[in-house]
Amino acid sequence: MARVRRRADYWRQRLDVDMRLAPARRLPRYIVKTIDDALPISLMAAQQPPTYWFPAKRYGWGWGFPSAWQGWVVLLAYAALIVSGWWLLPPQLHPVLFMCFTAAITALLIAVCWVKGE
Repeated sequence: MARVRRRADYWRQRLDVDMRLAPARRLPRYIVKTIDDALPISLMAAQQPPTYWFPAKRYGWGWGFPSAWQGWVVLLAYAALIVSGWWLLPPQLHPVLFMCFTAAITALLIAVCWVKGE
């Protein structure tokens, strides 16, 4: 029993600073073995840098080529929609409808770049 108390005291002293960071999620101090267990999840998530799908261009306005696979999927979906719109709504027969369709999916691409871009 004395050995368990000594171990608990050891962990209490070692993690005392970390336990003050997370009073709402306080665990028994002898159970916590690493600092990561003592930190709340929100603090751990705040330490990770955000991942951007579209990095900012070095010169000029806008975004560059995608830096993540999600950005490439969005860009390929945009290209596929443009090609399908060209096939379904030929600009020679329906120029206004094709321009509205292209403007709508371009606005959608800009919105995605705005939200997920740097």
